Amino acid sequence: MRIAVVTGAGQGVGRGIALALAEAGFGVVIAARRAETGEPVAAEVRERGVHGICIETDVVDRAAVEAMVQQTVTELGRLDVMVHNAIKPPSPHRVETVGLDEWDELSQIAVWGSLFPFVVDPVTRVITRSGGGPPRRFRRTVVGQHT
Repeated sequence: MRIAVVTGAGQGVGRGIALALAEAGFGVVIAARRAETGEPVAAEVRERGVHGICIETDVVDRAAVEAMVQQTVTELGRLDVMVHNAIKPPSPHRVETVGLDEWDELSQIAVWGSLFPFVVDPVTRVITRSGGGPPRRFRRTVVGQHT
């Protein structure tokens, strides 16, 4: 069974991606910032007859990403696909009124959250060792307009 990790899979689009991968026969790791949102999705994955686990992961913490990859390989034996979906939408204010602290947090998730899973050497080594050829990396970007 091929294994996929989906960050930000505790709700919304990430949940949909995780369930679609499960329907396609992938075991899925739900990498969620909070286990209470990720565990129910992991249960939905298991209901589809494949492995589903939730690993609490902060995607802007390199050590947490490395630990998530190690736990994935330890528990499921391999890692074939990484999907970066973690995002934190800005507060419901006009863009020009969002403070610098909030922009910093948003950029940390969007930039470092995108990079860590894909530039962390253990991720590349693990995916390559799993026999799936070059690493498959996917990133979702959402652009919206606030009124």
